Amino acid sequence: MADLALVTAGKLRVVRGGIQFTGVAAEAISIGNVVRLDTSTGKITKSKATSAAEARSLGIALRTSQAGEPVTVLREGILDGFDLSGMDYDAAVYLSDTDGAMANVVGTVSVSCGRVMSGWAQLLGTAADKLLMVEFHQLESSALTGAAVATVADVNVLGGIPVLHRINIAAGALGDTDVVLTNKTRVIDAWLVLRGAGVATTTLQVKNGANAITNAMAASGSDQAVVRCASIDDAYHEIAAGGTLRVTSATGATQPDAVVYVLGIPVA
Repeated sequence: MADLALVTAGKLRVVRGGIQFTGVAAEAISIGNVVRLDTSTGKITKSKATSAAEARSLGIALRTSQAGEPVTVLREGILDGFDLSGMDYDAAVYLSDTDGAMANVVGTVSVSCGRVMSGWAQLLGTAADKLLMVEFHQLESSALTGAAVATVADVNVLGGIPVLHRINIAAGALGDTDVVLTNKTRVIDAWLVLRGAGVATTTLQVKNGANAITNAMAASGSDQAVVRCASIDDAYHEIAAGGTLRVTSATGATQPDAVVYVLGIPVA
């Protein structure tokens, strides 16, 4: 992977700017860096190359800024100043495996930053052979998952986006149904939906590994019944990255055909 470099440091130029905005830098940011909004502080920081939750990007920094200083970001427009000599016309540009840098191949986390366009059109006011068309305004269709959701800090002034886990429970013997979570998640709600007749005295319970998060929810009702958890144990409601989100069936003779929905928020 080859990170794109500025042709001449400090000479990045907006040939055409559609959407620009100015924020406050949370850390040292260099001209040409791919940046994102830190939702816990409301400040601008470099996109993190290997963290899906911190990779979603807002644009490209148009100036070098230190922490606490203003930084102007181009979200949509055309830039002159990057070394695009080794790239084909209409080639896509992505966030690289270096924080805040771009490359001509997809990095560990797939974030599209724009495309290479021909710069020979004099109406754009440049003699550059190739220009970078910056496009951060479009979201990939059917591509957003919990990997793109930022962590939610306490007293977060912007709020956060929850994530939903759907866990199918197949009719049959009592047991555990496990999901190993990629991101640290705090469980905030859970409920079950019966997809057939329930089983007398059977319960379904959401756990953090072996430790119960919710109360045991009755799974003994009729087809289409919805049962929501009545309690959440805050001693175990945060499941670590790589931890196990478990649904345990117990008490009855078998477990019914059901689906359990677990709602959570990503946390640091």
